[in-house]
Amino acid sequence: MSDGPTDIEELLALPELAPVAPALRQRISPALRLRHESGFPPAVDDTPLGADKLGGLADVPRSLADPIYRRRSLVLQLDLARAHALLPGLPLPRQGLLHVLHDREGTADDHTEVSLRIVTLDEPLRREPGPKVSHRARPLTLELEQTLPDTDDPELADVSFPDDDEVTFEAWFQARGALHRPPTHRLLGWPDWVQDPSLPPPPAPARGWRLLLQIDSAGDGLDWGDSGCLYIFVPDLDLYVGRLDRALIFSQSC
Repeated sequence: MSDGPTDIEELLALPELAPVAPALRQRISPALRLRHESGFPPAVDDTPLGADKLGGLADVPRSLADPIYRRRSLVLQLDLARAHALLPGLPLPRQGLLHVLHDREGTADDHTEVSLRIVTLDEPLRREPGPKVSHRARPLTLELEQTLPDTDDPELADVSFPDDDEVTFEAWFQARGALHRPPTHRLLGWPDWVQDPSLPPPPAPARGWRLLLQIDSAGDGLDWGDSGCLYIFVPDLDLYVGRLDRALIFSQSC
């Protein structure tokens, strides 16, 4: 197991994990991995209107007049129709662009300066000029992936690892760690934690939190502290109706 598993099926097939593999399999959650090319992105955002991208300038309906797009830089733009095509049953509106916006002129890792928007596509799009300082555009490729809770996630509290079986737990710890391949930008699924995974109680009547987005540090000012991640969670009941105003947004760094 020197190189570790490359996906969850390889992880669950490890002989050392046979005692807990069935319980782990029950906790698999599908997600969309958001990948971009390495290297320094170009200075000009020449992506097509409505493209999936990290950074760049936001594409909005022609008549939209929301001043937040002039104050905050685009972190992420996702076409929800493309996301639904890859992940049927996605608990978000079937049409529109999901935007994550960030105040770059504030503290670089200040998650309190992060905003969410979903804009409709019922009229032609235009490219919003944005603030004077914006993140450079990185086109994204969306890929379906299966995810498991991280090693310290409370979701694993009721997984019964055999008593005094250090081999099984160590194999799980090493194998799950091998699946960490940053940068990890993800829609839904389970997060890869940088620090303590504890979350506050969700607002009533929600039963828990669901990960909406994990956005990793990517350089060029798009960094969350020291090699950290931005996490956006939504109350489970809110997510199913596309409500984002009660999102829990925070960052963790090394």
